[in-house]
Amino acid sequence: MTYENLQLNESKSQSLGWIEVTGGQQIRYDEFVRKLFKLNAACGDLMHAAIGICGEAGELGDAIKKHVVYNKELDRTNVVEELGDLRFYMQAMQNLLGISEQEVLQHNACKLMVRYEGLEYSDAAAQARADKVGD
Repeated sequence: MTYENLQLNESKSQSLGWIEVTGGQQIRYDEFVRKLFKLNAACGDLMHAAIGICGEAGELGDAIKKHVVYNKELDRTNVVEELGDLRFYMQAMQNLLGISEQEVLQHNACKLMVRYEGLEYSDAAAQARADKVGD
């Protein structure tokens, strides 16, 4: 079965982190990555994940560049694929460091709530970066 043929189960896909795999079975995404991420003490697992994130971010940037700079039609399928690859390596790093998805989301939300008082974006707040004062 190819990934194009997989359909998400709507009930479980509502909860963060569940994906459908071959045979209609469901598995948490962190466990899926745990099964597939190649551990390699020779190169360092954190380095493997970090370089994977950098490489996939570059591929995503290239897909967007082709659309914005060269006026090519946006290849949405490729963007989804690169976001998935990027997400895979991010999850691998989270697994290696014992960081949950909820921890990442909550930490980011807390940081941005300090930066953007009242949950309102402004260029001034983005430039002032109130969350970085004293760093």
